[in-house]
Amino acid sequence: MGYILIAGGTGLIGTRLCELLQEKGYETALLSRQKAGGKTKTFVWDPGERDH
Repeated sequence: MGYILIAGGTGLIGTRLCELLQEKGYETALLSRQKAGGKTKTFVWDPGERDH
């Protein structure tokens, strides 16, 4: 179907949303401050880290 990036996907709502979208045929990925378990691709982002 499509590809969806979910910000905050490791929390209670994001986790369930990701499951539901995958059941509907979407490919999902997460943008999170922590690495997620499972098979969903996770892009880890640290707002406190800066490139100089």
